[in-house]
Amino acid sequence: MRSEVTEGQTITVTCTVESFPQSTLTLMRINTNPQSLKITENNLYSRPINSLYHKINVTSADAGWYVCRAQNSEGSKDSKQKKLVVKYPPTEPILSMSSEVTEGQTITVSCTVESFPQSNLTLMRINTNPQSLKITENNLYSRPINSLYHKINVTSADAGLYVCRAQNSEGSKDSKQKKLVVK
Repeated sequence: MRSEVTEGQTITVTCTVESFPQSTLTLMRINTNPQSLKITENNLYSRPINSLYHKINVTSADAGWYVCRAQNSEGSKDSKQKKLVVKYPPTEPILSMSSEVTEGQTITVSCTVESFPQSNLTLMRINTNPQSLKITENNLYSRPINSLYHKINVTSADAGLYVCRAQNSEGSKDSKQKKLVVK
């Protein structure tokens, strides 16, 4: 199993063991519950032979630690754990902000997204020039994390449409536009 893959790729997981009598091989993804630190095992695929080949069409949900268990009448043994890292582009960012405010009021704008590796989040105000109808983007705030929080002490110049752009090595995605009206 390759340790780093991109979402949508197909990988083959191979597990082999020498034993007599023949072992049942089980491929498991190990999940850790941080609240109880209890490890639970999900039985993904089990065969009563000494070689196991399993294809996975990788999604972000497949990321995690894997182990292969060989078991027969003489006992059982686990392989070393192997980590699968899944790279995927940002989901649609969620932009949250007040829609109507009074000049002088302070608002908090937040943007969150899921991706791996982490996305660079950029909050932009979109201005439309009525003479040319050209859209220009003003980069207001950018951070290389998957959550962005920005406070604005609102003036009339802050009125307009806002969008949050998430970008990583796997792609980019814009949030739905939000309109800020300043009274």
